[in-house]
Amino acid sequence: MTNMALKMADRAFKARFRSGDIQHYLRTGNRAVKGWLDPVDGRLIATLGAIQADLEWGGATGEIGVHHGKLAILLYMLLNAGESGFCIDVFDQQNLNVDGSGRGDEARFQSNLKYFLGKRFEPVCLRGDSTSFAPEDITGAVGSVRLFSIDGGHTPDITASDLQLASDSMAEHGVVILDDFFNATFPGVAEGGARYLSSARAGLTPFAIGLNKVFLCRGEQAGLYRNELCSRSARYIYKESEFFGATVTVFHAGRASARQRFVGRLRKSARWRAAKASYAIFKSTKALRS
Repeated sequence: MTNMALKMADRAFKARFRSGDIQHYLRTGNRAVKGWLDPVDGRLIATLGAIQADLEWGGATGEIGVHHGKLAILLYMLLNAGESGFCIDVFDQQNLNVDGSGRGDEARFQSNLKYFLGKRFEPVCLRGDSTSFAPEDITGAVGSVRLFSIDGGHTPDITASDLQLASDSMAEHGVVILDDFFNATFPGVAEGGARYLSSARAGLTPFAIGLNKVFLCRGEQAGLYRNELCSRSARYIYKESEFFGATVTVFHAGRASARQRFVGRLRKSARWRAAKASYAIFKSTKALRS
């Protein structure tokens, strides 16, 4: 592709960004895709992509453990012209899904990609256990990675291995997004993450914590990312804290809407509890009569 063609393609990508495709996907589009992505985490990831775009920091984007593509689609929307997306998933090889964390469906994944990104977009798919791949398998296919989500196997060994794989295939300005570190359902992620962050080989430093994500990067970029994220996502800041020897900003959902506050007060009221009790009696009486 010539330089002129690349510039024209880049303008098309930026025009698409301005047209609101990403914001539309964050607000409503992603609801059509089965999976898990907190709205605040989605906005933080989109903001990190915008920071990289403003700094003209390029690279691939992708994810380990795409399920049906809920987050992967957002990562691919953040690509610029000439950049590539990738995914790693066991898909139909569910015998490799040793802890039952999600169930990838390649047919549904590809269908969702076509719906949101068009028929021409094709990420590089590495099918199999993520621990069987080397950094060269990723960088040889798509180059170094600037946004790398980890949501694959949730055992300690797989989590630590995935973090090392991400670090070794990541661009110097890249960001790793670790899912479920604080999810009590999968304590192996916290153990594996702690094991990696405490090891001598750890090349990543945490700089932010979302609702269900921990964001990491090279130590020399941590301050920049944290400051920019705070500046652009101030409404979601909860507090500043220390995490594995690094300063991190903790983000949450922000102030509840008037409707959410009203519903919250209503559910705590005596009238609400009385109504629930009456409804329970009604249901049990109806069941006895049938």
